[in-house]
Amino acid sequence: MQSKSTAKCSSRVSVDKAFLGADGVVATNGLCEASADQAYLKECVIRQAAHVFVLATANKPGRASQQHWTPLERPWTLITDDEALPEQLSPFRAREDIAAEIASQE
Repeated sequence: MQSKSTAKCSSRVSVDKAFLGADGVVATNGLCEASADQAYLKECVIRQAAHVFVLATANKPGRASQQHWTPLERPWTLITDDEALPEQLSPFRAREDIAAEIASQE
């Protein structure tokens, strides 16, 4: 569990690139998280990052299995594996503020 002091500390640090994972990721909602603390901490990190990358295995795009959300209201990149289906990625690729990339296992 992250504390308020962790979130406060993250507001005093800036990063060039933030690499984030999530329980799920939806093009219109952002990152799906198991707890409000996780969602808030990631929101703080996103605010301080010059570039945001979301790393998600093929079962995560389109998945909304948790009740807490971290909105992504800026340009960002989704990186997933080559098992992601075209229909999973199409909502991300339809948006100008999201770059959807496939990482090959080769």
